[in-house]
Amino acid sequence: MGIHKPWSPSRSYGLVVKLDPAVQPQFSLHSRANGTRHGICSVAERDGRVFIASKGGDCVLALDAITGGF
Repeated sequence: MGIHKPWSPSRSYGLVVKLDPAVQPQFSLHSRANGTRHGICSVAERDGRVFIASKGGDCVLALDAITGGF
């Protein structure tokens, strides 16, 4: 991961979706296939923050859970 070869399409995408109790989407966060925050492998919410592990971006993102980071 983290390598984009010019001759092959990237298969790593970044997507996080918050669902309500009825499993309806409330909001989503996206990173395109060649984006810098692809390869999302884990998400956790704690103390009003959302932590997102991006293996392709080699980082952990921290966002405000209430606003979705916007």
